[in-house]
Amino acid sequence: MQIHDYVTKISKHPAFLAWYAYDEPRNPDWIAQLKILYRKLHEWDPAHPVIGCDNTPGGCIALAEETTDIIALDLYPNPRRDTDASEKPVINIFHGTKMMFQSIKEKSIWNIPQAFSHEEWNRKGYRSPTFPEIRCFTYSAIVAGVTGILPYKIGSNGKNKRGIFISPDMRIGYLEGICPEISTLSEVLLADETQEISVDNPNIKIMVKKYNGRTFLFAVNPSMKKQGKVSFRTKSSSSQWSVLSEDRKVSLSNGTFTDAFDLDAVHIYTDDTAFHTGIDIVQLQKKIDQEKKK
Repeated sequence: MQIHDYVTKISKHPAFLAWYAYDEPRNPDWIAQLKILYRKLHEWDPAHPVIGCDNTPGGCIALAEETTDIIALDLYPNPRRDTDASEKPVINIFHGTKMMFQSIKEKSIWNIPQAFSHEEWNRKGYRSPTFPEIRCFTYSAIVAGVTGILPYKIGSNGKNKRGIFISPDMRIGYLEGICPEISTLSEVLLADETQEISVDNPNIKIMVKKYNGRTFLFAVNPSMKKQGKVSFRTKSSSSQWSVLSEDRKVSLSNGTFTDAFDLDAVHIYTDDTAFHTGIDIVQLQKKIDQEKKK
């Protein structure tokens, strides 16, 4: 009855979103109990969904049906201190999410971008992600089709367990960059997808949305390598498209435009020249760099 009383009390709070039921369960007995908990939570509080996560697509697929309403993948690339690259290919986030969509039906699929705990990872040679890295991690999942992003802090005690708040890259990057950017784009992201744009480089993953008669192209480079001249072919008759959050434009010729993609680059293009996210990632990066100097 202790769990029942807790659920009844917490579920009435106006800020309550969902039940975060588990994080990477491994023990079969634990998983059996999670199945019971899932049924009980729906019985006691049918108004709030249940969230669970695992760090592998296969684990998410195995858990999704009987333990949760929202299954989240927390596949971490793990950037290393001794290199500019990540230990695990970022493309795994994209492919892993796609695998989940092929196997999981009638459940919401979310992504949990990399958090960071100095106590656990710093001694192992890892570092907290940079702003471009976390933006790439996040949009790799979005382009793959997730409907939710759940960044979080780790633990509750000590400065070394601040998770996404551990560094200016993550704190400023999320709270002043990625989160408000996604919020502004939320209706676009929930709009219908279209296949009217193609890209000539398979390393660049794209998603195209149609919103209020306008086209929005999300393009991400999770290849862990720079991609030079990338060409996009559209059906657009416009001569210029805006690159959102970057305060620049690209020119089109016969519906085609080209752009360069640095390591971890994310570019969001639109033919809606009046649309703005209110974010400038160049200025945001300058603010992050200044914060690091303090």
